[in-house]
Amino acid sequence: QLCLEQICQGLNQIRLLSLLRVLLPATTFLSVLLLSFFNHLTILTALFCSLGAIVFSCAIIILLLKPSFSNLKQNISLVLSETKRFGFDIYFGRITTMISTKLDGILIPLFLSAAELGYYNIGQKFPDNLTSLSRSMAITRFKTFANESEVRRVIIQSNLLLLTSGALSLILIAPYLLVLLYSEKAIPAIVLLPAFAIGAFFGGMFQPYNAFLAAHGQGGELRNISVFIGIINILSLFFVLPRFGLMGAAWMVAVASTINFSLHYYYYRLVCQAKARKQPHHITMVDLSNDTATGLNWVKEKYGEVELDLVNKAEARSGSQLARLWQMRAQKREIFIVFCDRLEWQTRRTPMLIFGLLIGCKECLLVDTHSLSERNSRLRIIFLKIPHLFIELLGSFLVIIFSWFLTALMQFLVKWRPISWKPKAGLPQITFIRTTPTSGSQTGGANSHINGFTKGVLENKAKLNFISNDGISGINKEETPITVIEPSSFFNAHRMIFELWNNLTFTFYALGKIRSNPPDFIYQRYSRFTFAGVIISWLTGIPLLLEFNGSEVWVGRHWDDASLLWLLERFEHLNLQAAQLIFVVSEVEKKNLINTHVANEKIFVNFNGVDPEMFRPSQGGEQVREQLAISDKIVIGFVGTFGPWHGVLVLAEAITKIPKEANCHFLLIGEGNLKSKVEEVVKTHN
Repeated sequence: QLCLEQICQGLNQIRLLSLLRVLLPATTFLSVLLLSFFNHLTILTALFCSLGAIVFSCAIIILLLKPSFSNLKQNISLVLSETKRFGFDIYFGRITTMISTKLDGILIPLFLSAAELGYYNIGQKFPDNLTSLSRSMAITRFKTFANESEVRRVIIQSNLLLLTSGALSLILIAPYLLVLLYSEKAIPAIVLLPAFAIGAFFGGMFQPYNAFLAAHGQGGELRNISVFIGIINILSLFFVLPRFGLMGAAWMVAVASTINFSLHYYYYRLVCQAKARKQPHHITMVDLSNDTATGLNWVKEKYGEVELDLVNKAEARSGSQLARLWQMRAQKREIFIVFCDRLEWQTRRTPMLIFGLLIGCKECLLVDTHSLSERNSRLRIIFLKIPHLFIELLGSFLVIIFSWFLTALMQFLVKWRPISWKPKAGLPQITFIRTTPTSGSQTGGANSHINGFTKGVLENKAKLNFISNDGISGINKEETPITVIEPSSFFNAHRMIFELWNNLTFTFYALGKIRSNPPDFIYQRYSRFTFAGVIISWLTGIPLLLEFNGSEVWVGRHWDDASLLWLLERFEHLNLQAAQLIFVVSEVEKKNLINTHVANEKIFVNFNGVDPEMFRPSQGGEQVREQLAISDKIVIGFVGTFGPWHGVLVLAEAITKIPKEANCHFLLIGEGNLKSKVEEVVKTHN
């Protein structure tokens, strides 16, 4: 009978397995009924009825299975081999479990009384049925488990829901049913139900893992579990039962079931990890760095060959995030990676980790181009990151209110304290404040502008030092010392709050640096949500010279889809109002400022240009032409950020208008959000 049950389970013949378990009691019952009717019912005939029912039921199932006897010798050898490798461990484990679980029927009457055994058995009636439901569900998945690398989440969730509702019903409803079925004599069994409910809960929770381990041939592990739990059961019956009675025995059942579940889950995780190491990882990587090659190399070095789903920055920002969540969830990825330029500058980190959690990934990583990484498990996200996010959101209101208050206060105060700083003797000393809320390590237009300004200052025999929120590429620290005030990532759930918070921290630390070594004037490159230069200038009396490359309010309305524009407008107006001089790069920008009621006499136009010592012939262009095989071409170049402010999409459209017969080659150098769109436009038109 047991052999047939295992065969049906292994072949996934669940209907035949169910039929076998129905035929046995049904045939036995009919046989006993007939013997009783003809007055031939004795202990011996009843035993023959039971044996006959087993033979009859097994014969019916064997006929329905339609066994084949071809390759009998090879199959027998395979069975014996598998029995040696796996079967004896299972057999030993089941013997141990059977002995330990049947002892209660012997020891409870011995230490207590037969009546106590009755209460104990009555109390277990309903919990046993609950565990049987989970066992039945696990049996139906046995063959499927053999071909899967893990138990599907829907099975675990369904089992958890079933057992939770069942355990609560046992505690709340079962007492009334016991009294209804067994009268008030069953009341002593009611106090045992909470312990049995917990035992049934964990006894049902380990059933899918038990079937999974059995399906994957983990006989030794199942044997270890059975032996360990058997020892606990035996010890509890001999030592707990005499001292604590039925209540102690019932709670030991709960403890043993909890340990049983823990051991099954432990061995299950070991099997899953071993199988995962043999299979390529399924990874989704969101590239926010504009340096995809570095990200792919990091993934390859970390995980080897993988199945990778790559999402670039443009794709991440477009479309419905809810639709993308369901799409990624259906892909069943195990690892979610956000690859960015600099980890300390990356905002919305926790929301992205939560997104990775929701799409079903077991592990979520934040990685940057400098190989800094932060690994987050599901538990870390749930119990650490999400609570911190709520704290951030609550604190964000205070940051916004305080920032608004300070801008309003400073707009009033700057009118009443004119700057009266007198330059020191000797070479002019300038402190350049960089508060741009992005990494300074990236090459691009902003850093090129800063490097050009630095070269001009040094050529004019002035002293220059930097106070920056990051290092600046291209700057020689020996010629122009840089004091870096690292950004704080405490508030990073939203970009605007991150910038407001770091404006406050940067202003506080920068004020101390300037007071310890005051310059002749402060030169600041205007950036979003900052008043560092304004407050420092007002408190120290040092003049503020503001480099203004365009309205961030206008950018926020037309290109950046920024929030808190009403507050950003206050910041921008405060900077323009408080600066003693304002430098712009075009007459157009000067007119724009005049239209916003900025005094004409404090605006200076300092046109953008190029360094003729760098951009001239014989600087390496010939070698690049040879590498690209364009020595005889007219090269039309672009170097800069692929952003909307440089008009790269217009340039791409213009390229498509040039006839192929023209002896031209376009060379576009840079990174940015619009790079993929530029490539798409050019490729579409061949």
